Amino acid sequence: MLPDFATMARIRLPEVAPGALADGIAYHHETDRVFHRLERFRKQESWTLGHMLSSGLRRGPARGVAHVGVELSLDGALVSSTDAHDTYLNAIGMAQQSRLAWKSQESEARFAMLITRLLEIGVPSDYRDPRIVADRLVRIMKPRPLLRLTEEETPILHDAMPAVHKRVDDEADAIMRDMQAALSEG
Repeated sequence: MLPDFATMARIRLPEVAPGALADGIAYHHETDRVFHRLERFRKQESWTLGHMLSSGLRRGPARGVAHVGVELSLDGALVSSTDAHDTYLNAIGMAQQSRLAWKSQESEARFAMLITRLLEIGVPSDYRDPRIVADRLVRIMKPRPLLRLTEEETPILHDAMPAVHKRVDDEADAIMRDMQAALSEG
């Protein structure tokens, strides 16, 4: 999860020496690549884009919601698994113990602050709630001018998100099965 943590902290990962950490980062990137090519994910993303556009969002925010909203909704479906809890918390703990050569003290501080905050929050069980996911999407997209929701669009997102959340929740097990099969093939 190290690449995701770096993105969340808005920093770049430093170069890492060959070994377990580099292998883990490569596996993360391969997993992302496979996930984003899954037919079920792409169908959810496409449906969500259409749903958001017909609900009244502009194309930029609708595309952001279609991609990230489906991912966060899947996270919400997965937090009910205690295996996922353990895996997530272990990943944060390992990130906290990592000894990376950050390119700047600011990057190191941002990473440490993120990890501390994630440990304090724990498993994001509130992602089971589509309202929380909608609020998170607003925050994620706010710094990006082409994706930023207007004040008028925020309630539209809140009204439209439960349908997305339910569709993804209903497909979560199948998405994960597809993911495992695709990773074992590749």
